[in-house]
Order: sequence, then structure tokens, then C-alpha cells
Amino acid sequence: MLWGAVIEGVGVLAFEGARAAPAERLPEGAPMLEVGGMGGGVPCALCGPTGVSQAAPLDRLPAAVRVQVVGALDGDVQWDGVVLAGDLRRLYWVHVSADEIVSFQGSVTPGLMVDLRAAGMDAGALADTLSRPERLAAQLHRADLAGDVAAISGHLIGAELAAAKPYWLGMEVLNLCGADWESALSQQGATVKSKDPAAMTQRGLVRLAKSSGLLVDG
Repeated sequence: MLWGAVIEGVGVLAFEGARAAPAERLPEGAPMLEVGGMGGGVPCALCGPTGVSQAAPLDRLPAAVRVQVVGALDGDVQWDGVVLAGDLRRLYWVHVSADEIVSFQGSVTPGLMVDLRAAGMDAGALADTLSRPERLAAQLHRADLAGDVAAISGHLIGAELAAAKPYWLGMEVLNLCGADWESALSQQGATVKSKDPAAMTQRGLVRLAKSSGLLVDG
């Protein structure tokens, strides 16, 4: 069966059963899964088509990121750990336990990396700012003057790890944000495994389609 998923801010993705298909093949009136808007607060079921809100600390997890997290944990409803997911401007540490979102923490670190043209990752800069995050602004100033884009990235990632330590220290982390984040977490002794975010989006949409009755297992 051909069906589609409409993701807020992304567009229409098409599927034939559980496999991706060209969107132009979608016939008029094909079953559609709507993903977007803001739902309730945490704790809440992992699997859902809306974003998630959080009162303390104030935060919002976009629906598109929730779909990635759903896909990353498809088939493992007893998993307990943290999924690191996001987009080009924001990232989120999402604590999941027994197929529920327990809490999450977002940041604008990816957006800062884009704005400051950060690239690569200097391990020394990461360690320096992880241990002394209050020096971040001064360290970024110096790295920017030197044109050291790897140091800029290292300082920003170090500050992010310092701020999010309760979300990765002693936790299993599923990383959907790329090799630099896996390397940074591994250097701190974290248990981390990386997955492809695009593939996790597809898996998440398929799981949502099954839960809504658009698809049947087998």
C-alpha cells in the first residue's frame, strides 16, 4: 500500500508498505500520517506524532525530532538511556525509559557552530572547556581571532557536554548527531552508539504508521 507522511516543516515523504517510495507516486486520497504540532508534557509515551513540551526546565521537543527518537528505539521498548538528536540549529538530549520520554534538554549549540563556521573538533579545546565552561566566551573569542575552526567546535562541544553531563554520565547514549559527537562522548568514557538520522526518521514514521493502523505487521 502506498501511503504518505506529512512532517511539519519538512514536506511529504512517501512509502510503499514500510519502504521509502518516490513522493510523486502517491495517488490522490492516499492514507496520510500527519506529524507536527505540540502535544502534552513529560513523562509521556515515546511513540506519538506531535512534539512534546516540558515545564521545568522550560523546553520543547519538535515532532520531527521525536520521530527520530522513535525510530532509533524501534523494537526495544525496555531500553533505558539517552538519545542525542536534533537538526542544523538545535540538539536535544532525550532520556527514554521503558518506551517513555522521561525528560529532555535542548540547546542551540549546532546553530552556534554554524554561525561561527566551526568544523572538525579539537580535542584539547573540548577538554579545556569541559573542565572550565565559564571560560567559553573568552576561548571562542581567541579561537575566532586565530581562525581555528576546530578549536571553536571543540570549545562549543565541551561546553555542551558540561551542561548536559546528567544526561550522558553513566548512561548509554544513542547518537544521531554525527561522528564528532560520538568521538567527544567516547573520549569522556561514555557508552555511545551512532545511527543515521535519516534512516531513523524513516523507521520512526513506519512505527507511527503501524501504531495508527496505516500498516499491519507481516
